[in-house]
Amino acid sequence: FRQGSQQIQQTTAPKTTRGKAAQDQMAGVLADDEDHLLENPAGTSECLVDDRRRVVPLGFGKVDSDDITEDLMIEIPAKAIPLDIFFPLKDIAFETLGYGQGGLIKSGSISQSPGGTTLHCPVVPVTAKRNLRTVRKKTGVYVPSRANLVVEVGCANFDSPDVGWEPKREDEYDIRKSVEGSRPALTLFGLDISVGREISATEHPLTDPAYSFNLVRSAFCLEVGQLVAIAVNFRRKARPTKETIKGAGPLVPGKKEVSDDEIKSIYGLPDSVNVYTGAITFVGENHIEYSFNSFTGCSGAIVFLLDKNQPESVQKCDHGKAIAVHSGSHPFLPNRNFGFKLRCHPRFANFDQS
Repeated sequence: FRQGSQQIQQTTAPKTTRGKAAQDQMAGVLADDEDHLLENPAGTSECLVDDRRRVVPLGFGKVDSDDITEDLMIEIPAKAIPLDIFFPLKDIAFETLGYGQGGLIKSGSISQSPGGTTLHCPVVPVTAKRNLRTVRKKTGVYVPSRANLVVEVGCANFDSPDVGWEPKREDEYDIRKSVEGSRPALTLFGLDISVGREISATEHPLTDPAYSFNLVRSAFCLEVGQLVAIAVNFRRKARPTKETIKGAGPLVPGKKEVSDDEIKSIYGLPDSVNVYTGAITFVGENHIEYSFNSFTGCSGAIVFLLDKNQPESVQKCDHGKAIAVHSGSHPFLPNRNFGFKLRCHPRFANFDQS
């Protein structure tokens, strides 16, 4: 259990020649293991930043710091929505599953149903675009046929033209291109946000306001040091292992191997909501980098603002609000993950929820 935000700042390695060599070696590790992710065809690299963190019960889930109140931990778990991606197998009537996360952003005001018995609001589904891609591995080509957002009462199709898209060379995107003198930090999936068709029918279960996030106010300014998190509900088959966590295995320079019991303590158990917290460590033109832990299968989760120990730039009205979609591990830095700002996507650039 991590006390406050002080330990977050200790996860950034000093800029030394030895540190850079370790980062270069880590970059090789990150690139080499994509074919090991056969349990989750949709999976990509994600990073263990701090192996000292432990999840403990709070509210309706578990969390790895005291930077969130119990009230917010009662509200957030319903918004942690797994994404199941279906990959038909060639020549047999069977679909294998890939796993990611998704989320819902409120796109209008909350109103009562015609009978006055329930509340509802229109919502926009989002996930990481990488979750919906065609996947090429040594074992074959996996083309997804559909993806479902899964909540406690059932599931709904993620209706997006991105389902089955295939990454091309022109999709490569340098998240550090705006930093003069920076080493290129290439991600293969472009602006890694996919937006589904708006859901507005009052009878649709996903229009229950409990399932969706409010987008942070348009005037909000993202800054280094602000405290953020993702809430993840993962399947048993997609549980974190040494093979699906960057920084947990024996090949990582300067790090001890993390045991299976430690992995459970750090990430929690499947089919429950676990909240991983950290701080913003870099703000780019379209993305942010941060220090919370993640693992293969977390991509697509909504990055939201915590409600304790925040700097003055985060007002009370910002607490619990959505700011980004989580992508994965940084292309070459071993001590951070990253995601793309929601407001950098055209759908949300001038978004007004009133």
